[in-house]
Amino acid sequence: MGIFPPGPGRGERGTVGYTERASGAGGTHRRRRPAGCLERWPVRLLSSRVNSLVRQIPARYADAGGQQLQRELIDFFENAPIAFHWVDEDGRIIWANRAELELLGYTSAEFIGRPAAEFHADADVIADILRRLSRHETLNNCEARLRRKDGSIRYVLISSNVLWENGKFVHTRCVTRDITERKAAEEGQRLDKHLRLLVQGVRDYAIFMLDVDGHVMTWNTGARLLKGYADDEILGTHFSRFYTGEDRLAGKPERLLTLAREQGRVEDEGWRVRKGGTRFWANVVLTALPDESGQVREFAKITRDLTERRQAQETLRRSHQDLEARVAERTQQLSAVLKEKEQLLADLQEKIQELEKFEGLVVGRELKMIALEKEVESLRGEVQHLKSLSRDSSPI
Repeated sequence: MGIFPPGPGRGERGTVGYTERASGAGGTHRRRRPAGCLERWPVRLLSSRVNSLVRQIPARYADAGGQQLQRELIDFFENAPIAFHWVDEDGRIIWANRAELELLGYTSAEFIGRPAAEFHADADVIADILRRLSRHETLNNCEARLRRKDGSIRYVLISSNVLWENGKFVHTRCVTRDITERKAAEEGQRLDKHLRLLVQGVRDYAIFMLDVDGHVMTWNTGARLLKGYADDEILGTHFSRFYTGEDRLAGKPERLLTLAREQGRVEDEGWRVRKGGTRFWANVVLTALPDESGQVREFAKITRDLTERRQAQETLRRSHQDLEARVAERTQQLSAVLKEKEQLLADLQEKIQELEKFEGLVVGRELKMIALEKEVESLRGEVQHLKSLSRDSSPI
C-alpha cells in the first residue's frame, strides 16, 4: 500500500506518478473504494513540501521535480516505525501506513474506509477528537484506547491536525503512538506503591521479603511490632534468627526455604522467638517468587502471631479434658449407684418371691380351715337335728 494507493491492474497511476503531476498543477486526486467511500489523495501539500525541501537537501535529490526525494518520502511515510493515518471530514479512515495496521492487527482492506470510531474503545474520546479537529485545533498527545482486531486494548497518544483547502476539511494528519507498555509500567508502579503502602501499614501481619538465601531485604511495620527489632538490627540478617535454637539445630529454616522453592509455597506453625528471647506461636506462609525465566530470586514471608489462639485452644483442650474426667468420674459414680440399685432390686425380688410362697401357704391353710369350719358346722347341724328327733320319739 502506498500513500496514494493505486489500483493495480485497473490503469490507475502509482504514487510517484501523481506526485510528478502535482509538482506543476497541484490538486487532489479522488478514487472511489469498493466500499463506496471517496478517498481523497491531496497532492498539493506533498508537492509543496517536496519543492521546499529540494532547495535544502543534498544535490542527489535535486533532480527534475525532486522525484528521488518524493520516492523516499513516500517510503518514509509507508515504512516508518511510527503509526500514521488520515481521517476524512466524515470520520472515516482514508489511509494508514504499515505501522498503524500492525499496531491494530488489521489488513488495509479491513481498516481503510471504516469509521475511526469503530476502533476506539471510548466513543466519547474519538467524538471529542473529531470535534476539536473540526474547530481547527491541533491536538498533541491525546490519550485514547484503541481496540485491536483480536479484541485486546492498546493505549495510545494521538497527535493530529487537519489539512484545509480553501476552508474545506480535506483530511486529518494523525500520528499514533503506542504507550501500552508505558501505561502498564505506570500502573505497575502505582500498584507497587499502593501495595508497599498497604504492606507497610499492615500491623497484624509480619510481612518480609527474603533474598534467595533467606536474608531479610524488607519488612513492614507489623514485623517490627511482632519481632521487636529495629530495621538496622534485622535487615540483611538471615531469617533463621527468628527460630528457636532447637529448630535451627534441626535445620528447619533451610528446609522450609527448600520446600518453598520446590513447591512454590509452604505453610508452617510453630514457636518463634522475639527480641529478648520471648516465644510466640506463629503461623508462617513462605512463598517463592520467580523471575521471568522461572528462577526463584526471592521469597515472600508472612507471619501471624497465633499465641492467643493457641492459648485459647489449649484452655479449651484442658477444659475438654477436665470435663471428660468429670464425666468419667460421674459415670463411675452413677454406675456404682446403678449396681447398688440393681442389687437392691434383686434382693427385693427375692423377698417378693419368698413372700409369694408364704402367702400361698397361708392362703392354702386358710382355705382348708374355712372348709373344715364348714364341715364342723354341718356336723353340728346334724347333731342338733338328731337331738330333736330323739326328744320327739321318747314315751309319755
